[in-house]
Amino acid sequence: MEKHGILPIDKAGRVVIPAEIRKEYALGAGSTLQVHKTKRGILLQPIQSKPKLENKSGFLIVTSKEKAPIDSDPILDNLREGRIHEITHSD
Repeated sequence: MEKHGILPIDKAGRVVIPAEIRKEYALGAGSTLQVHKTKRGILLQPIQSKPKLENKSGFLIVTSKEKAPIDSDPILDNLREGRIHEITHSD
């Protein structure tokens, strides 16, 4: 496991994660971490957010806090099937 210096804890029990690590894991304000107690110490693990489909100026955009590419096909397929069902079953 790679070390990244010594992190002080403030009076409220907070630590600041170094910017290079926050950038690497796409962490920012509002990101959440899972805390694990291990035999070797404390492990902070980012919780992956789910991508969302948002309407922006009439366009459907897949958004996520993740920096990795998202497979939007299942999201769009599900949306498309729902819309086809609405059109074909509207009486």
